[in-house]
Parts: sequence; C-alpha cells; structure tokens
Amino acid sequence: MGIVIAFGVAFANSTLTPAPSHQFSVPHPVLPPPPAPTHTVTRIKSRIINDDSARLVHAPAIAQLDSGGLIATWWGGSREGGKDVKVFTSFFNPDSLTWDAPITILTAKNTQSQTLRYIRKLGNAVIAQDPQGILHLFYVSVSFGGWAASAINWSTSFDEGQTWTASKRLITSPFLNLSTLVKGTPIFYQDGSIGLPVYHEFAGKFGELLRVNTSGEVLTKTRMSKGKHSLQPVIHISSPTHASALMRYAGPADNTGNKRVLQTTTQDAGAHWSEPTFININNPNSAVALAHHNTLGKIGVFNDINANRYRLKLYQHNPDKQWSTTYSFEDKTQQAQQITQHDYEKSLQNDVRQYKATDAKKTQIVSRAVENMCENDLCEFQYDYPYLIQDNHNQYHLVYTWNKSAIKHISFSLNPTTKLPPQHSEEIRSESSTAPTSPLTTDNSL
Repeated sequence: MGIVIAFGVAFANSTLTPAPSHQFSVPHPVLPPPPAPTHTVTRIKSRIINDDSARLVHAPAIAQLDSGGLIATWWGGSREGGKDVKVFTSFFNPDSLTWDAPITILTAKNTQSQTLRYIRKLGNAVIAQDPQGILHLFYVSVSFGGWAASAINWSTSFDEGQTWTASKRLITSPFLNLSTLVKGTPIFYQDGSIGLPVYHEFAGKFGELLRVNTSGEVLTKTRMSKGKHSLQPVIHISSPTHASALMRYAGPADNTGNKRVLQTTTQDAGAHWSEPTFININNPNSAVALAHHNTLGKIGVFNDINANRYRLKLYQHNPDKQWSTTYSFEDKTQQAQQITQHDYEKSLQNDVRQYKATDAKKTQIVSRAVENMCENDLCEFQYDYPYLIQDNHNQYHLVYTWNKSAIKHISFSLNPTTKLPPQHSEEIRSESSTAPTSPLTTDNSL
C-alpha cells in the first residue's frame, strides 16, 4: 500500500509535459523604473457585496467585464468545508455604482451532476475574462478527505456571467489527480491559453503554474516552488518572457522572529522559476494580492504582520527592489488582538458608517461578525484573502474577507502627489470618471 501511495504522490507532483515555447500577453507598456515617487490613495469607496444568505463567507475574486461593470465571486456557507457551501456571484452596475443581489451558481450537488463525480464540499474560486470576452471560472471541490484531496473544476460563460457551461474537472496529474487548489488571478498567453497559478497541500505545500487551453485541457504544469512552506502564488508580468510571483509563507519564523512573503521569478514565460526568496514584507501565513500600476509597476495588498490578520495594507514596489507601504485599508494594531464583545461591536459599528450600504445591512454584518468572531466575550478582528485588479479607467478594485462575515469591496485610485492626506480619509468619488483610459485590462491579460 505504501508503494502505491508513494507512486501516486510522485506522479501527482510530476510535470505533464515540457513547457513549449510561448510568451505572456502584455497589453500594458513596459516602462523603465521611475524615481521613487510619492503616491496617494484617492477616490475611496467601501461597499459590501454579499447578503445574509450565508453565515460565513470567504475567498472573493473579482474581474472587469467588457460591458464596463464588474463581477465578483466567493463561497459561503455555515462553515468552511461545510456541505452547504455554495459559490456565489454578483454584478456591479457602473451607472448606479451598486452591487446586485448575489446569485448562487454552484453547489456540491450541481457540481456532482455536472462532473459525474461525488462532491462533498466546495472551496476557493477565481474568475477572469479573456481577450475574446469569455469568462473563465476555476473553483475547488473535494470528494473525500480535506483540502489536500482537492481538485479544480472549470466553467465558462459567453454572456458575461448570466449563464454558465457545465463544469469540467481539470486533469492536473496523470495519477490520482488530487491536491490542486486555486487562489491567484488567472493570466493569459499570446496564443490565448490561460496561465493558472495553483498550489498543492498534499505531501508538501508548493506553487505551480498550469497552462490551460480554451477547451479546459492542461497543456503544461510547471513547479514554481518546492517543500512544505509556499502556497497560493500570484503573478505579475513585466514583459512577454519575464514575470515575478509572490507566495504565502506557511513555514517557521527566521532567526529574527519574522515570517515573510516569498518571491520567485521567471525569464522564459513560466517554463522555469527561480529558487524562492523572502521579500521585506511580513506574512502571517496569509494570502497576498498583486496588481499593475502604469508607473509604479507592481503594487500589492498584504497582512504585513507575523501573526493574526488584523491589518491589511497597500504596498508599492520601489526601484531599489524593496516594498514600501502606501495606505492602510484595515488596522487594529492599536486595539487588543482580542477585545471584549462590547468594545468589538462598538469598533465595528464605527467602521461600517463609511460603507455604501443600508443601515439594516450595516447592522446585520456587525451582528454576523460577532457571531463568527466572538467566543466567551472575547473577539478578534480578521481581514484577509485580498484580491486586487485595475479597471480600464485606472481605478483599482480590492475585495477581501471582512471578519469572516462580509465580502468587502474597496474602489480607489492611486495618483502621484507631493502631500500625503491622513490615512483612512474618505474621499468623494466622481461619478463620471475623468481618469485616462488605461491600456491594462482588469482581466489581468498581462
């Protein structure tokens, strides 16, 4: 039996075929690194996407549609790994600047009927629209065991998410086909194929890049890291052949007591990746997000602490190859990591005042956060699983999990300035954007 398991693990971790010659699609211009400028986050608006149909919600993703709106997806249920977990979508109307009521698009039951496999639970989903206007949804399912026994399913929409094709299970390894999960934003190649950053949790934790054609067939699988401590890669592409990826770190602290985000690079369009190294941002075993800025290059969102997830900040990558903080979206550093329920409710009620939501919805999400994050009159703050994109008006859209109880959407701009405003200041967003159109599309067609 041990021989069979070892044989299966070896095949599950093997590369399907050597990566052929190919290049990334790069619609944004490749510019030389500028002097280190000061940038300000402006035009900030905060919204809540989900409704109260699920007690716990998590792992959001977002994409811009060709029609100008946005689509978001996430999972929700009574608990993580619960049999009642569903995958939801919602649409953002660019005219009313509001999110529509969420729609359930996937359950364990309908995934089972579509894939003709027993499905026990659903997990993370990511979404992107390709240059032909087709939406691609990749999501995790488990038939038995825990997340280490996951598989990835793929579904497409030809009408911007109104209807979806039957799900197809990706074949990511020639034997067992287990332990492949998604979190990072899909990217695209010049030939139209999809680059899907994935990770494994069985017999180790490491990142990989799948190259998938438009028929849902895995063309190549390339290892991005190895060992037991790296997962959930996100990719930033700087040329048709060069890219870097950041990864969540699940290992021990270094000799200074810090845990840091991991980075790896490629110079041949993902066929090979460098040995991962640490960057200067702390990481409490939490997901990270990356996007592109036309003058800054890489920008990212991180839980930049060693433990817990009570802080979420925007960083920019500087010409000196270091990262510096630009803005704080959430920060409970000045408060105890665990506070009394009374003080917790008071703090959250103050936070939600700025959100574009009804009073009833604000009350509901605070109540749900107390239900999810408090025990024995002690509560914790948690802001995690960021996912960041840029739209075609140079505006950014960040979604993340808010205290396990809400999917929060923050829209903002990032502009050069010589004077920094107070952080957390809420600036009025112009309803008719005057920002120049960006050559970068929000589907991350890099």
